[in-house]
Amino acid sequence: MPYLGRAPTGTGSVTEIDGDLKITGQLTAQDTLFKMILDGTDGSSTNASDNIIIEDGGTDGSGTDAGDDICTEKDTSNKVGGGNIVDITGQTTGKVLQSLYSEYTGQGTLSGTIPTDASIPQVDEGNELFSQAITASSGSNTIEIVAVIYGAPQGTANTNAAIFLDGGSDAIYACQTGHDAGGGNEPANGVVRFRVSAVDTSEHTYTVRVGPNTGNYFPNSNQATNIFPGVAKCTMTVTEYSA
Repeated sequence: MPYLGRAPTGTGSVTEIDGDLKITGQLTAQDTLFKMILDGTDGSSTNASDNIIIEDGGTDGSGTDAGDDICTEKDTSNKVGGGNIVDITGQTTGKVLQSLYSEYTGQGTLSGTIPTDASIPQVDEGNELFSQAITASSGSNTIEIVAVIYGAPQGTANTNAAIFLDGGSDAIYACQTGHDAGGGNEPANGVVRFRVSAVDTSEHTYTVRVGPNTGNYFPNSNQATNIFPGVAKCTMTVTEYSA
């Protein structure tokens, strides 16, 4: 006797299906608007440990289900979009292959600036907060750099960030991460996110540099005083995704 859910127990009637169940015709709205609720073994609403078990061969709940399968066939008739079903068996696209983490916990005054102008940020501008090397497993994969920049510029300056590859002169990505209109006492988070092709399987180093367009920069703090010492930090994650 095949069944869906845990083996029938207790008293009361049990509906059994011996063999295949085939439904023909069109289901009504009432038929399709339903939900399945899994309750605890005692009928309570606690369902954190519940499972749906489909056992092969009509077993009696012994748990021998190593060779069981759930098969879904598609029927392109009377279905929105042709009724296509995406086969994700063995899917590897977009999988996280490795993720490397860096953090910057320093507080104080950084004097390097990154001008807000029509030029590409240069590797000698700003202040280096992170430098992370990564070796991709395939040149066709994708590398993603995500940096969370926390700090305050001096006065009403803009805060700019730039990513550099292998110490190259020109940034491969740049953006503004914040603007302080409150006179340097309003630190804020700015998120830098960029994806680039891995190109090859050699080791490459991604560096994030941050700086205001003018004046000083105060990482993990504000201009007036250090805040959250030891726990305030800027962070960066470099992740490889499969092609």
